[in-house]
Amino acid sequence: MFRAYTDRAMAMENAKSGALAYIQKMIMDVELGIAKLITYRNEHHEDLNFNLIDANIRKFKRQMYIK
Repeated sequence: MFRAYTDRAMAMENAKSGALAYIQKMIMDVELGIAKLITYRNEHHEDLNFNLIDANIRKFKRQMYIK
């Protein structure tokens, strides 16, 4: 697997640097995802905490069936 490198140690060093770069990319993706979640939560606070709670959904269903 390390034929493209001069020796196995060089291949291992490059594999390590590649793995570290990939881990860093995953961390950045998670941080971006967390930022998106926080933004979504802030923008939809009223829906998430008032309009779409189960009690309000049940209340709406009861009102639908009464009419």
